[in-house]
Amino acid sequence: MGILAGNSVANWHPLTWLVTHAGCGFVWRAGVWAHLTNVLLQAADWVLLFLLFVAATGEAMKSAAVAWLFAVHPLNVEAVAWVAERKTVLCMLFFLARACAYVRHAKKPSIARYAVVMVLFALGLLSKVMVVSLPLALLVMDYWPLQRMNHEREGGFSWKAALKLGVEKLPVGGDVGGARRL
Repeated sequence: MGILAGNSVANWHPLTWLVTHAGCGFVWRAGVWAHLTNVLLQAADWVLLFLLFVAATGEAMKSAAVAWLFAVHPLNVEAVAWVAERKTVLCMLFFLARACAYVRHAKKPSIARYAVVMVLFALGLLSKVMVVSLPLALLVMDYWPLQRMNHEREGGFSWKAALKLGVEKLPVGGDVGGARRL
């Protein structure tokens, strides 16, 4: 079976397989390439996490502290050191890229920006199915730090705004359902 149709380990993550197999064509030994790729992906994750928190909160120093704690956390270090966890660092890359794109969309909504959010979500699903939790994470971001669930006039929590934002996430649920059927 091919990479896109195969299911050799009971998990379907073809983008991870494609990135891993693309490295086999390099002159370097496979181990060097695999570790270097994981380090570069994790570095991109750190930068995206920093940019996400700066965009969402406007707090550069606190965002840097969060990114640093993320960088040195043992679970993240283990994902970099263990080559078989390429799917984790690749998945996090698309998870954070989508969250950054979502913050941009939330501040100035447009169909094109929402399309970018959806494409990044699909790429995340192709790297590791764990991305299915992202719609819930986006709802939490809508509450804090984006504060999109506040009542416009009174400033408090608005169930109407929360429902509207929940409906906005329904196309994502359709993507998840489609991925589960494949």
